[in-house]
Amino acid sequence: VLLLIMSLAVSAVSAQKTEPTPAVESEGEGITLPILLDGDTYSGAFDGFVTGQLLGFNGSAGDQVTISMVQTDDGSTLDPLIVLLGQAGEVLAYDDDSGSVSLSSLIEDFELPYDGSYYIVATTFTNLNTEEELFDPHAYDISLSGNTEPTGLEGYEENTVFFLRGELPVGNTSDGELITSEPVYFITFEGTEGQSLDLTLTSADFDPLLYVFDPSGARISLNDDADGLDSAISGLELQQSGTYLLFVTSYGYNHASDGDFDAEGIFTLSILES
Repeated sequence: VLLLIMSLAVSAVSAQKTEPTPAVESEGEGITLPILLDGDTYSGAFDGFVTGQLLGFNGSAGDQVTISMVQTDDGSTLDPLIVLLGQAGEVLAYDDDSGSVSLSSLIEDFELPYDGSYYIVATTFTNLNTEEELFDPHAYDISLSGNTEPTGLEGYEENTVFFLRGELPVGNTSDGELITSEPVYFITFEGTEGQSLDLTLTSADFDPLLYVFDPSGARISLNDDADGLDSAISGLELQQSGTYLLFVTSYGYNHASDGDFDAEGIFTLSILES
């Protein structure tokens, strides 16, 4: 497992998606994501309200990748769930209980559609769309195999991942559009340790769901229905400075690969100081 300190190239000051944006190694700032190579295993633990982890990897079109998430504590009640995303927010695959260990997750021999970067959302069945506190640490392993170096990808480096995203500085509000083929919208903002933020996500077109990942890729908060169907996270105190990543999506986004995902439309996102 390679744990990298990464910074993101600057995009326009809006929630509009850029072209694929490289995240490159830069000491002391940016996002620190676990990046998996073929055969790697990442060991982590969920605790308290941190019940999700984002990981990245690169691969080539036609690679047959296998991803597993297994609880590692004796007698653990953790029910792992994994979602595989593309670099534009496509939901490519997901699994809840297909692993050989009871309740564990397995995506097996999935064929990657293009040369580029991919993301694994590791969470639990309960905490995919709901924030439910865990009162004890729950350890897990995430393993990846079958991906190869995308040699034909311009700008590729082993320690670099790419994604399409918008950028919204703290203190601003912007509109964006969710489409069926890309049901997760990546948005970044720069946060400062000790800041307290109020985030709101509203839409008249779909049931909003908002994730917040800290600079290490840990999901530190989520909300589905704080105000009717709209999402809101109030008084979120940031524990470190760096680049934070938001997922703007809708309730049930993991079902897109089954063909029954139909959420699309305009949303409004605000990131304001409390």
